[in-house]
Amino acid sequence: MDPPFIPELPQARAFLEAWLCRACPDLALLGRGAWSRAYRFSLDGREVVARFGSQGEDFAKDRLMARIPHPGVPIPAVLASRVTPWGFVQVAERVSGRFLDDLEAASLGLVMPTLLTVLDALGAVNVPGRTGFGLFNASGRAPYGSWAEALLAVGEDDTAGRIHGWRSRLAATPTGPEPFSHAFATLRRLAPDLPNESRVVHQDLLHENVFVAGPDITGVIDWGNALFGDPLYDVASLLYWLPESPRAKGFDVKPALQQHWEASGLRPYDAGRRLLACQLHIGLEAQAYNAWCGRVDQVERWAARTLEIARGAG
Repeated sequence: MDPPFIPELPQARAFLEAWLCRACPDLALLGRGAWSRAYRFSLDGREVVARFGSQGEDFAKDRLMARIPHPGVPIPAVLASRVTPWGFVQVAERVSGRFLDDLEAASLGLVMPTLLTVLDALGAVNVPGRTGFGLFNASGRAPYGSWAEALLAVGEDDTAGRIHGWRSRLAATPTGPEPFSHAFATLRRLAPDLPNESRVVHQDLLHENVFVAGPDITGVIDWGNALFGDPLYDVASLLYWLPESPRAKGFDVKPALQQHWEASGLRPYDAGRRLLACQLHIGLEAQAYNAWCGRVDQVERWAARTLEIARGAG
């Protein structure tokens, strides 16, 4: 499956003007990802964002998360959505602030207590009809019977998946499949003893999906990768990715995490094992995705980092 065609500015302008705004003189590209593209503009006197993409299920999950009660989690309201010639478009309130990804160490230290509190609140969000583990759909259903099963599915090359074919592409890289296999074996050893926690996990915090203003989290967007599983997964993503960020160099999540657990009295059971398993899963997914994309340098980078984490498991 190749990345979808996503409209450029002139096409997006023509579509939005025919649908919503008659004239969108301030329409401008806001951001782009592998599966969608976002444009900002004014609509009835307020700032909004239109995201175009081919993954209608992702947008449906955004609508699901926006409409259910989510106290403590700042999710922007979805205002409109519809089918387009290229797939789908969704219009939501625009969130102010900087991306979490762009913060340097000092600013991360300022915002981290708030972010960890938001993640606690996310774990308390109740999706109606929630069943299963792993990536859930817009009806609140996930495919796996246990958290261990959901984690170990990272080793499958699903023919219906967005990145089907990643195994053969990984095998063709200079890195090869061996580092993946070694780390996966460690995850497989850890998985049976993990608790069957089933909470909402965003899973994609550090890809321009969290907005920050000072010490506050002003918005959390893009719920397409959200899953049901261990609430420590989002913490694990911070532990995995932040040390690799040039801007965050020198920032250590662990002291902020310890302080948060002590202050809240919510210290999780067997946190070390759980965080380790989640980081392994994150690193394995990174290898699979980058192999599928043909980014051989990134495959090598994340294979090395994930192997380092796996060796730390003993």
